[in-house]
Amino acid sequence: MKNQTAVEWLVEKLQNNEDISRESPYINSLLRQALAMEKEQIVEAYKADMIPMSDEDGEQYYNETYNK
Repeated sequence: MKNQTAVEWLVEKLQNNEDISRESPYINSLLRQALAMEKEQIVEAYKADMIPMSDEDGEQYYNETYNK
């Protein structure tokens, strides 16, 4: 089972909810922005915990952990 972030969980729930239009460009835009923000927060937190750390190391951690 792959790790899932809170935002990924929310996206999944919203996409599975028939009352919410998955075709809404506004909602889809907000979800993409939230996913990007969360990814950046995870990368930055990892870099802060692991010194010295490069941007590439943080990206690699995120990709390995969250299977992106």
